[in-house]
Amino acid sequence: MDWKIFGTIAEIAGSIAVIITLIDIARQTRRGNEQNRVNTIQNTTTALNSLAFVIAQSPQVASVVARGRSAFSSLNEAEQLQFAHIHGPLLNIIEAWGFQIDIMDNTTDRNAAHDSMRSIVRTYFNFPGALQFWDKHKHLFAAEVHRLIEEETGDLNAKKAGLSQ
Repeated sequence: MDWKIFGTIAEIAGSIAVIITLIDIARQTRRGNEQNRVNTIQNTTTALNSLAFVIAQSPQVASVVARGRSAFSSLNEAEQLQFAHIHGPLLNIIEAWGFQIDIMDNTTDRNAAHDSMRSIVRTYFNFPGALQFWDKHKHLFAAEVHRLIEEETGDLNAKKAGLSQ
């Protein structure tokens, strides 16, 4: 056998091995990205459920949240602190979730996550007292969170503006 032919065959085999390796790396990367997406959803769900559990397990905390939703300013200092320690971490979760959504590569997943995030904002912040809390603390959060809160509480904000005029 001619060494030149043997060398050509070895180069072709090496090229095929490189292509197979690149395909495997791409497959592993895709699998890793999918696992990161699943972990993001699980971590966010766990954090949200933990906050909901805190409210659900204590009638006193539930009362503070319910009264704070109506009028944050009507709560005493300790109750405002409790309300803040429910809604502040919730905003942190929303902010972190927003950053994670931005790096998702699947548009369908990104849209579904945005819809879920908007639903959470409406559930917790579409109340006069929650907006009073937000007005006091919004300087702590990213512009994306500002846009989200403003978009999802727009009707309530419009009513609040109409009442103050």
